[in-house]
Amino acid sequence: MKVLVYISHPSGGLEENTKDVERCIRFMYQNKFIRRECCLVSPIHNFGFMYNDEWLSYEEGLNLCLDLLRHCTFMICIGDYESSIGCKEEIKFCNENNKDIIFIKDYDYLVNNIEKIMEYINIILS
Repeated sequence: MKVLVYISHPSGGLEENTKDVERCIRFMYQNKFIRRECCLVSPIHNFGFMYNDEWLSYEEGLNLCLDLLRHCTFMICIGDYESSIGCKEEIKFCNENNKDIIFIKDYDYLVNNIEKIMEYINIILS
């Protein structure tokens, strides 16, 4: 059975961030190992569209993200997480719940280090 992998990325409601996540996920799924072993989930795509709804506060949205993260085996954190409240909360959650994190600076880093990232995923899964 494939493992769920949480894709953390700053959002800020910006379309460019959503597109960056999509580009990264598309690239990762081109790899047969990742496609075979992992089901990548993006909270930006699952919940991001609701953040502008009046009935959902930021905290409630973040809690939905953390509920999803709870079900994931590990997290891949892409982008400038240090400037994102949500990413920092997700990292804190992983640290408190013994979930591994793979940090990826940006798309170019992902492309240039995919073999190293696959090795790390293999270690996590073994």
